[in-house]
Amino acid sequence: MSEDKKINEKDKHETGKDGGKNPAKVLTVFSIKGGVGKTIISTNLALALSMKKSRVVIFDMNFHSGDVSSTLNLSPELSISDLVDNIDFYTPKDMENILTPYDDNLKVLAAPIEPELASSIKPELIKETIDLLKEIADYIVIDSPSYFHDTVLTALSETDRFYLIATVDLLALKSALITLQTLQLLDYPEDKIRFILNRSKSKVGLTEQEIERSLGIKIWSQIPSDRSIPMSVNTGSPLLTYFPKAPAAKSFFRMAAAVRGDLHQPRHKREKAA
Repeated sequence: MSEDKKINEKDKHETGKDGGKNPAKVLTVFSIKGGVGKTIISTNLALALSMKKSRVVIFDMNFHSGDVSSTLNLSPELSISDLVDNIDFYTPKDMENILTPYDDNLKVLAAPIEPELASSIKPELIKETIDLLKEIADYIVIDSPSYFHDTVLTALSETDRFYLIATVDLLALKSALITLQTLQLLDYPEDKIRFILNRSKSKVGLTEQEIERSLGIKIWSQIPSDRSIPMSVNTGSPLLTYFPKAPAAKSFFRMAAAVRGDLHQPRHKREKAA
């Protein structure tokens, strides 16, 4: 891309205080336990961010059984597996052509359409893919698989914020604790980790204080139990378009605003908040 092109497209990105382009932010949504709502959170958070005119890409890293496209009612023709033999020659424009659009601001880098191709995706491809996505997006939301793998560790090294998901039950909270312990062993920066409690306000005998105390981390954001979420999944529409006034939808809008404030506030304010 020429320098003139970059200058002309500068206003399409979120801008910093000096009027220049802020670097694209990589947001990884993770849980080693399935069924906690990771993909629902990834897709609705990405959609909420895109509604403020940010350019957002959801990167579906569930290479064996990705659900991002289905959640958004999309039928991708191309996926990350199409990058395997060509990534060294790809430009940001080529990457745009691989993405599946949901609308003008939200696009998906789909998981392999044929799951057997997942084994061809190596850590080096993940790094180069994210580097290209940073050229065309303001936010890259990674819907990660439910395990630590070389490809996931590569994505974590590129991640600005790591969103750990759990629900209000002992098995999910145990999995969250194991994740936190693993991240500590990996020397992963604690200041990048944010804990999201899904299906909160469930009356199951666990208080927010007990959850925070057992995990040793504060709840950063909560999504209440809301029957509109499974209803939206069954209709093939994201919650934010299916029922934007639902309690859970309002939580996603608040979460998107919190993401922006968390990532883009001046450094001295971040240090003071910490």
